[in-house]
Amino acid sequence: MDASDFFVDSRDQLHLFLTADKTSSSGEGVVHLYMDEDGWQSVYWTGKRARACAYVDADIDNKGRIHLVCIGPDFKISGDLNSVFYTHSDDAGNSWAPAKRISLSKQNQASSPDLMIAPDGRIHLLWAKNLSGGFMPQTIFHTFSDDNGESWREPTNLKTDYQPITYDCVMDSTGNLHMVYATPIMPPEVIEKSTFYTHWNGSEWVEFEPIVHSGFFLNFSSELLKTNEGKLYMTARQYNADNWQEKEYNPKLEQAVYLTKQLYQ
Repeated sequence: MDASDFFVDSRDQLHLFLTADKTSSSGEGVVHLYMDEDGWQSVYWTGKRARACAYVDADIDNKGRIHLVCIGPDFKISGDLNSVFYTHSDDAGNSWAPAKRISLSKQNQASSPDLMIAPDGRIHLLWAKNLSGGFMPQTIFHTFSDDNGESWREPTNLKTDYQPITYDCVMDSTGNLHMVYATPIMPPEVIEKSTFYTHWNGSEWVEFEPIVHSGFFLNFSSELLKTNEGKLYMTARQYNADNWQEKEYNPKLEQAVYLTKQLYQ
């Protein structure tokens, strides 16, 4: 969901996607590497409208179509920064459909895309986004497609209460989504709430709830892990911030604490 992603397809072929700088007039794009009997092969992809990709994420459906989302400026829009684009490939990444812009960012930059495909074929797409004219994410958006990426629902703003510095999302066996976000940027009176959880129940997102009460430990990242048995776990990486009472927003990172929380069975 950042500058690289990889997966294994139904033929046990490994695919790796990287954002890269190609030293030519085409600018930056996405390098698609895949492994066959001759070793690693590479294909360079760049869209005419989205050739300067800063973030990339990919998934493959049960028919072998590779779905790719990249975030970069729309070169048809003057001054645009890090909009969200989607494309797909039906030939293992050798050729790609023209990129479609899913969301226009302008000066409110998008970042950290996450693309997932449900058992019924629905394609879910999430990304973090700034709302005030900058880079730091201030909320998370969600959209989905029910026609194999041809059209997309109007993106929904999940309206996180606090800045989602990091977030992670996984899909369960029914196609529902589970998401956590972490933030160290908290008012002192609610610093104990540093990680928040929500889930998509098939039609809407439920209200966020705090699931890590960390006292004076700041949570800088949380990740979700799904076991083969369907259990969902969360890991959280936290740091001690003994000077938070003085409203030091760049606290000294003194002690790392790793937590694991089981969310459901």
